[in-house]
Amino acid sequence: MAVNKEVSKKSLEEDPNLINKLSQLVTITEELNKSMLNVPPSGDCGYHALVEMMYCNNIVPMNSDSTLYTKELPEYPANKKQINVSITKEVDLKPVLYDAMKKSRIDIADKFLQNFRLDKSDKEEIEVLKQAIYTDYPNDFKHGNTEFNKGIQEDYYSKIRNIFDKGGSWISDTELRLASALYNIDIKIYSNNGEQYLIESKHNRSVFTEGKEYNSDKEPSHIELGYYSNYHYVGLRNKLDPLLDDTFNKLTYYTVNIDLEGTQHEIIFEFIGDDVYPLGLLNNNKTISYFTYEEDTNDEEIVTIFEDKYEDIEESDIKHKFPEINTQDYFKDILNNNIYLEPSNKSVLLGNLQIKTDSEGTIRNKINFILQ
Repeated sequence: MAVNKEVSKKSLEEDPNLINKLSQLVTITEELNKSMLNVPPSGDCGYHALVEMMYCNNIVPMNSDSTLYTKELPEYPANKKQINVSITKEVDLKPVLYDAMKKSRIDIADKFLQNFRLDKSDKEEIEVLKQAIYTDYPNDFKHGNTEFNKGIQEDYYSKIRNIFDKGGSWISDTELRLASALYNIDIKIYSNNGEQYLIESKHNRSVFTEGKEYNSDKEPSHIELGYYSNYHYVGLRNKLDPLLDDTFNKLTYYTVNIDLEGTQHEIIFEFIGDDVYPLGLLNNNKTISYFTYEEDTNDEEIVTIFEDKYEDIEESDIKHKFPEINTQDYFKDILNNNIYLEPSNKSVLLGNLQIKTDSEGTIRNKINFILQ
């Protein structure tokens, strides 16, 4: 279902068939109660759609929590560039994660190079994909097209790595599968012709085992894309979900009630990697009274009870095994780190996010609340 490597240059005005494809996809998304997130209609559209939907769903490496990253697995840039996202002659400028798109191309290209080696792979699926790649090259290609040779490997790699205006190509099923393995995401694709296609991370991670792997400590995340056959990708998101403003990121914490001598205390905690960190008590106004562990508090007793029950909990198990645990979301304005309960600076300002390093050298986020 992937976009062909040969890019169509036609516009809506030159090819009325595109209008039909557009209306078909709009109808399908409406029936599914989804909305389209438009991205620039260039040869980079598939990569744009990937990073924009990871950003919308707060998926690493598009999650703004700085504690989730390492030198080997860094955060992607979140700066945005105003780019036209309209596929008609009308101009529709939107803030787009352009630098993140370029970084995604580089990482997916590296993932390709590390898994599509010149020597024979012990994975038959990779060998089948190699054959599909080299037979797609013309007979007169300078390195020939009768085997997956170094010239074809390097050419295909550069077409993934480079943006379209610099000789890059459109995304194909192979690159989408590499992205699924790289980011640990399941990618559901809805085509304008009614077809649906799921690219599963679990399978792709078993095939493309070399190179970077984000989110290895989590269950696969899920994103959805819309596809105009042979022309264009867009992002899809649920209409029922709160649509974040372009300048907001969601921060998710967890809460659970702890009983201490007959009194209920709602503790709030977070995950940093595989570790659980109790933060404090959640107040009625959704602010946090952080633990101080001073002698005149019962912080130590509450945390001890919490750790006895939940110390070995994994974030991926919460939804299915711990129904008593709830989520608490805050929304950070990426321009100034201000924290709100809703993704709007018109809602009540709760405080400001500060990044601190604790006594063990772990980078931690802490909200300095102005309300108490």
